[in-house]
Amino acid sequence: MKKIALLLLLFSSLTVAKSNYHGKPSRHDSVVVHVCALSPFSNFYAEAAMSEQTARHKTSRRCELGQGQGSIFCKAQDAKCSTSKLSFGDQYIEESLIVYAKSWQKGDYIEVFDDIPYLSRHHFADKIASYTIPDGWMVRFYEGDNYTGKYHTEMGGSHNTLGYSQKTRSIKIIKRQ
Repeated sequence: MKKIALLLLLFSSLTVAKSNYHGKPSRHDSVVVHVCALSPFSNFYAEAAMSEQTARHKTSRRCELGQGQGSIFCKAQDAKCSTSKLSFGDQYIEESLIVYAKSWQKGDYIEVFDDIPYLSRHHFADKIASYTIPDGWMVRFYEGDNYTGKYHTEMGGSHNTLGYSQKTRSIKIIKRQ
């Protein structure tokens, strides 16, 4: 439980920093945040999200990265969750796109909160093999820098990139829920 409290504290610090990131005054609306954790054996996996279902799913996925896909110790319904209210400004971001260097959401990854015109600046150009897009989002993967060239539009879910994995050089978030 101490680890969950620590994660919640870190998450709240991050979100307060994000609310002032654009230099705009904070409104400090109250928002509910769910933190869920799984602890198979001596390992500990925790994630936070705006809905309990999303927090459970993200925790399960994080656990599977360490324990193996489909592990019986990583079931979302077995995650222990706590709820808290946090203050956010006008510009908070509930979810993020995650792109991975290996298939099946494994390997090195980066979280994408905003459009990325040059993946090379993140050392991720031509390396994306899989991704997780939040439900309700639409994301476009471009073969050229700065949103040029052929593109592939994808919707929410976790998938492998088929046919364009070694060709992605920029990412644009078309729609957020």
